[in-house]
Amino acid sequence: MAKDIRHSSPTLPSKAPWSLWKVNTLLGRKVISVGWKAKQMAPFHPTCELILRLALPANILDGFRLYCGERSLATWVQNVSNIASVTKVAEKIRNELCSSRRVSQLRAMVPSARDVPLENIILFNRDALMLREFSSAIKHGDVGSVVNVLSYWMLEFHGSGSMPKYADALFHVLLSLKKMDPKLRRAFMMNWLVNLTGHDDGFKEVDLLQEHQNFWAKVIYTARGSNRSWEWLSMIAVSIFTLRDVIKRVQTSYKTPHNGKSHTSLDSHKEVSVLCEYLKEQSLQTFTPRRDQNDQAKAVRDLLLKGVAYANTAWAYTIFRKQSCKVSLKSPPGRGQHDIDAVASAIPMMMADDEKDDEGDMDVKYDLGAPSFKIAARSSLPGL
Repeated sequence: MAKDIRHSSPTLPSKAPWSLWKVNTLLGRKVISVGWKAKQMAPFHPTCELILRLALPANILDGFRLYCGERSLATWVQNVSNIASVTKVAEKIRNELCSSRRVSQLRAMVPSARDVPLENIILFNRDALMLREFSSAIKHGDVGSVVNVLSYWMLEFHGSGSMPKYADALFHVLLSLKKMDPKLRRAFMMNWLVNLTGHDDGFKEVDLLQEHQNFWAKVIYTARGSNRSWEWLSMIAVSIFTLRDVIKRVQTSYKTPHNGKSHTSLDSHKEVSVLCEYLKEQSLQTFTPRRDQNDQAKAVRDLLLKGVAYANTAWAYTIFRKQSCKVSLKSPPGRGQHDIDAVASAIPMMMADDEKDDEGDMDVKYDLGAPSFKIAARSSLPGL
């Protein structure tokens, strides 16, 4: 969402003081096709690197330069004596450069006095920090922080106006967690992340672990012809990561080139420095009324604000509202009336628990006179 909304300005992105398109151009990187109307999804790794490793660190470092109280960031770093002073500056940056409240204050001004690029940067910093928190929480195995971020993203998906199904899926998960038995909820959440190494920051998502399992199974399982069998594959699969470690140990012992070593990631310090210098020259994170080229920047949507407003609309969460359930039983050819009676008597007992729940009351109606057997049911909360 951040990349789609903040990638460019209305018609002349080259004249906008700040956007992800501008950041990408300043660094001389390959053009990324991004936007709601793009023909294909933007590449994940280049876009994630642009947001989390380049644009966000540059903005935060520039914020420390602005609010540290020294003429240069290097001077302040040399004089830092305790963590409290760092925390104090970080809180100032959070309130001034990463706050929805700050954006609301800026947008309440008369149009001629607004600083649209600064508003956009603040919203970008807020959403990018949330993405950074999500990524770090997964590596740390902090499931509680993951759930907290998902609750914000649920609102932002609604605020985007084009991702209601993602928002409904997150709402379904969060509501299910709230209604679960505490022991079941804990067991459910403890199976989201897994750490096979035992190292700090070694957690990964279970679905990503499955993808890695499939990848190494394809690399290691090379049986062909008559040697190919499900029994052999099952024996290999349960030891796939042990065999992977053996392969890596052999490669290390015999100094065999390993995939990926010849194409290491570039050092990002120089690129972050370029962005910091640009932010300083343009004073982009300092409030500047009537900024030059202000009319070339388009005020992006505050996804969180729009998502919160959605919850107050008449059609909010329509598919999760209490609805009646109609069950009709009709006899198919060859079935006797006693079979229908048995099914009809079983359904009320199956739904007894739901009828006790105020949010799950169901009206059950039976139609036993028609020549076919059909059950059509719709509960108030799908899957719950």
